[in-house]
Amino acid sequence: MNKEKQQKQIRSMIDKGEITLFKEIFDYYDITPVINHLKTNHATLTGYITNAGLIRMNKIISIADYFDVDEKKMINIVYNQIVADRKNKKSRK
Repeated sequence: MNKEKQQKQIRSMIDKGEITLFKEIFDYYDITPVINHLKTNHATLTGYITNAGLIRMNKIISIADYFDVDEKKMINIVYNQIVADRKNKKSRK
């Protein structure tokens, strides 16, 4: 599947509520094109995926633009990831 079709699929999944966490995007989409779009490196984006609290707002907006998703939806997806990570940390204690 080409990149544009994959991007549309991600956008559709986000719009339908099938993707609710930031890290879920990369279960369906290759990380490399996003790395190139953000002009960052693999370790940085992987860090964002494992710790969504590190992502700056301008990066969230840039990712939303990349997938042609509403910026507020992408912010909510990142927020959902942060909340889920907090719950996981509390349940481990």
